[in-house]
Amino acid sequence: MIDLPVATRQPYPSKNPWYDVSQYLAGGLTPYADQSVISCADGNFVHYSFHIRIDRQFQDPDYVYLFRSMHPSLKVAANGKASGWFGSDVHGVEFGTHGWIAMPIWRSQGITLADYGMVFLNLTAARSKP
Repeated sequence: MIDLPVATRQPYPSKNPWYDVSQYLAGGLTPYADQSVISCADGNFVHYSFHIRIDRQFQDPDYVYLFRSMHPSLKVAANGKASGWFGSDVHGVEFGTHGWIAMPIWRSQGITLADYGMVFLNLTAARSKP
């Protein structure tokens, strides 16, 4: 059992519990609704289901971090990329073995996370051993 609040909803069927991981959100980000930032450790995989509200004042000088860390039992085994919905646009999302999840800033285009009101991301990846 992981020492996080257990969510009552399950976006994907699983015999394992889903956990509320909203406490790991980067500053300036909040869950879009109750239990809308959840994760599940399912054998060798980790599932993420995130629906995040973005404060328009949110700024990050390097990358646009959604998470700067994650619970050790819910980290991915390898760095990777996925796609997420940012408002009505699809953008690349990068995730790392240290638990961070970020949308790179395209400085030449002037895109930042503050340009969007919400993020929706579902991801399944190989899980790191805690």
